[in-house]
Amino acid sequence: MGHVVLAGLRAVGKTTIGKILASSCDLGFVDLDARVLSRFPEATVKQCWGKYGEAAWREAEVVSLQEVLSEPACVVALGGGVPTIPAARDLLATEHTVVFWLQAAPQILAARLAAEEGDRPSLTGQSPAEEMAEICQRREADYLAIADHVIDAGHQEPEAIAQAMKSLL
Repeated sequence: MGHVVLAGLRAVGKTTIGKILASSCDLGFVDLDARVLSRFPEATVKQCWGKYGEAAWREAEVVSLQEVLSEPACVVALGGGVPTIPAARDLLATEHTVVFWLQAAPQILAARLAAEEGDRPSLTGQSPAEEMAEICQRREADYLAIADHVIDAGHQEPEAIAQAMKSLL
């Protein structure tokens, strides 16, 4: 089995579901955001974006993704913006990966973000919850371009979602 990649918007559950899936498939798990953050001296993603900007973060995402895909097969939770980067899409297309696009309605994601914003910088100047519908629309084609499978992650428990994904593998 190659790498199993989870793509989707913020708060869709990539990390939670990815950890469950990795455990049930006896694979390692990599949160790409954590891997990218480790490349910077700052403690948070918001601090990195504030100091270096989005472009530096996106460059580090591509380098980190390339690194992860050269390692033994694992489950990888992408950062929400990774599929918008042409070089990252190229990597995902050329490597042996299965990509799951975890989807949820923007209203569901906005509610999750309103409850717990976390370490997520604004992409539009609005709060992460307020910008969700716009970001969802903006990124849909990029997610679709890389997806082998589309999974509804808005109406089921993470364990059920991971089990459905495992059955597709």
